[in-house]
Amino acid sequence: MTDPSVQSLPGGVAGQSQLQQPAAATVVATAPAPESAPADLAWLQQQLDEVVARLDQLSERFDSKLLYDQTKQQQIEILYGETRQAREGLFLQILRPIFLSLIALHDIMAQGYEVAVRETGGDKSATARNLQSYAIEVEEILARSGVNLYRSQPGMRFDRERHQARDIQPTDDPSRDKTIAVSQRPGFEYQGKVLRPEWVVAFQDPAANQG
Repeated sequence: MTDPSVQSLPGGVAGQSQLQQPAAATVVATAPAPESAPADLAWLQQQLDEVVARLDQLSERFDSKLLYDQTKQQQIEILYGETRQAREGLFLQILRPIFLSLIALHDIMAQGYEVAVRETGGDKSATARNLQSYAIEVEEILARSGVNLYRSQPGMRFDRERHQARDIQPTDDPSRDKTIAVSQRPGFEYQGKVLRPEWVVAFQDPAANQG
């Protein structure tokens, strides 16, 4: 008798040939690198180069703008300085006659005070006190306008720009030559510019000034 399990197999072949057939081996292959990788790297490098180039351009423009601003600021400062000097020069030109008139008035008051002191034998008289008070008021008016009084001490060097020798006192001491002996009238200056030089008596050594 034929085994039913054998008959059910196709071709009358025992089924164990199919059941015992080994499974096909699984083959795992590594995929090759895509051919587009080098192209992507080249594109990325190009983009980076463009960014660097743009940054360099921006840096050059910034440096140029900074230099322009500095130059412009320097020109503005120079122009402002020239304008200020011109304005101050014009201001002094207008006010100089007024200042000189007030200085002359101050000299008159000072001379009157000296005369009053000599005639009255002191500075206690009403005339002397009044003249001294008027001279001080003129000094204060000038000071409020920016005109400063200066007076040199004996022994200071004589300066032709700041001093006017109203008299000469001979001396045989070479160290005193061209120094101030007495200050007769104070000098007045406005912003470093002498309006009226100080009147002084200056020492002079005849031997040092021969030849």
